[in-house]
Amino acid sequence: MYHDKRFQLDPLFPIVAFNQEQISKANLGGYLLSDKKMFASVSQRVLSLDTTVLDSLITRLSSGEYVESSNEAEKECFRLLNDLDHVAGKVQGSRTAQKWKRSEAWSMITHLGAPSWFITIAPADQNSPLCLSFASPSSSEHFVADVLTPEQKVKLVGRNPVASARFFHIVVTLFIKHVLGQGVDHDGLFGRVSGYYGTRPNTQYSVIVPARACAVPRSSPHG
Repeated sequence: MYHDKRFQLDPLFPIVAFNQEQISKANLGGYLLSDKKMFASVSQRVLSLDTTVLDSLITRLSSGEYVESSNEAEKECFRLLNDLDHVAGKVQGSRTAQKWKRSEAWSMITHLGAPSWFITIAPADQNSPLCLSFASPSSSEHFVADVLTPEQKVKLVGRNPVASARFFHIVVTLFIKHVLGQGVDHDGLFGRVSGYYGTRPNTQYSVIVPARACAVPRSSPHG
């Protein structure tokens, strides 16, 4: 967040920064796995793994086939895949992290009941004065309402992904605070929400709002 926005406007900075973060999280997951008592058995599985069976499983899984282990060699391969989940689960955006999020959502639904609302938020950043102010080349902290054409707005926001991320974070935070009534001393638009779970698949933010089977669900924030 430098005054001249040097990193915000660098097209390669997000790629390098996120890549370094993924490497750091993967290393952390590996260290945590190595500290566990199961590390010796994991290393033994890697050394004694049948690569031919592993290649066959990868080919079958890639084709979308439902695969069940039918022999001990395949069971060892599946155990190794489960071990790798302990590392990949720490990396944001990985398949394992997405699988864990699905498990979290299903666990909350099992605990609180079926969702009452499925809400999708897709803010148009190029039409928001706040986002345009974040993306403005001006280093002034005061808002300046420049009159721009639609093409200029798209280019301004497109060259500054940090501005879009800041705007998106503010919109989602305000939605959780005021619409869901979380972290405040008043109810939200849906009354007292028993819980919520938010995910961000692409450029949209989806919120699952489950409520208990009663007139006024008790508040138990979960995000």
